[in-house]
Amino acid sequence: TNSYLHFLHLFFPLRTFQNSVPPHFIHFCLIIGIILSQSVALFIHYPYIHENPVVKGYVDKEEDWIYSSARNYYCDDHSVIKVVTG
Repeated sequence: TNSYLHFLHLFFPLRTFQNSVPPHFIHFCLIIGIILSQSVALFIHYPYIHENPVVKGYVDKEEDWIYSSARNYYCDDHSVIKVVTG
């Protein structure tokens, strides 16, 4: 949480941060920061995870790998595992 507090200090002067920012706003900003960082991580790792079997030469297309969630997204095939796709 210290890094998030440091991040908030960049936008609010220390005086303002300590005196006028309500605690629930600070909590809200921390939650939003965590959600955004997790979303960015997923956005970065999804292509790698889907492309890995193709890069290794195991399959020709991402959706051909039976254990890949690419099958869920591209083929709407939920036979191996159910994934919420939209």
